[in-house]
Amino acid sequence: MLPDPPEDNPIQRQIDENLKRIFDETASEPLPDELTDLLARLRDQETRK
Repeated sequence: MLPDPPEDNPIQRQIDENLKRIFDETASEPLPDELTDLLARLRDQETRK
């Protein structure tokens, strides 16, 4: 027997909603300064080639 699709399973639907909410919150956070600096240095190296 196949499992219920997520939209038919309230527990799975709640898990999906929570995961989407957490991902959206994380994706909207700014990049750390260290990563921004690293990306800038890599861009500088590429333009010098």
